[in-house]
Amino acid sequence: MQNFFKSKLTKTLFFCLAFLFGIICFKITIKKPTFIEEMISSIIKPVSSTASNIHNGILNFFSEFFESGKFKEENELLKQEVAKTRKELIDYNNLKNENEQLKQALNIQKSNKNFKVEVANFVARNPNDYYGFTINIGENKGIKKGNIVLTKNGLVGTVTKTMNSTANVTTILGLNSQIPVIDSKQDEKGILTGSAEYSKDGFCVMQHLNKFTKCEVGDIISTFGGSNFPEDIPVGRIKKIKYEENGMSSIAIIEPFEKIQYVKDLVVIKN
Repeated sequence: MQNFFKSKLTKTLFFCLAFLFGIICFKITIKKPTFIEEMISSIIKPVSSTASNIHNGILNFFSEFFESGKFKEENELLKQEVAKTRKELIDYNNLKNENEQLKQALNIQKSNKNFKVEVANFVARNPNDYYGFTINIGENKGIKKGNIVLTKNGLVGTVTKTMNSTANVTTILGLNSQIPVIDSKQDEKGILTGSAEYSKDGFCVMQHLNKFTKCEVGDIISTFGGSNFPEDIPVGRIKKIKYEENGMSSIAIIEPFEKIQYVKDLVVIKN
């Protein structure tokens, strides 16, 4: 028996038992979850995960909602800024056009000391008149029948009727227009008027030229002044020379410097 406890086999066996006992004691000291705890954990875990997802979803929804509201507000402010800038640009262009008209009118006034100028604007087209129209000034600004209407580019027409705060303008395309003009290069004079044949295309006619006129295509036509009419206002350029049907005279087809159909900003010359 004494030899049994002293043998190597006994010692090895004893060591293994002691090692196993130590492992068992270590396991006992670690708290192991009970069956109920594991069951509760298995139920709560997915619920907790779902609640967390819902929470995050709600946060994301309201975050997007508030961000959308913020972008909408910024977009509205941007639209207001664009509208403001557009209006300022329109006001600037209107002022620029008005200043250009005044500049041209003042140049005319310098060479015609007896005349004064008024800035005007297109109001509405007049029916039964080739591109005739109404302007926004009248007798309240001293406008009278016969006053000359022009733009910075050239002659537009004459005032044919006045009211208190408006006036009617017959353009150089009008059939009743009668304006003295001259081809200064050739020193030939004529009367500028409209024509049913040419006015629809934006051209007017210089009548009463000599049959064998010296006027040429490309010559510049301007107003021929008198005591009641300013001179040297540019009208247009000769587009074509044509014999009249009676065979006794010629006419010149004139392309105006100003697009009469589209005028908006004007100047009226008063004597």
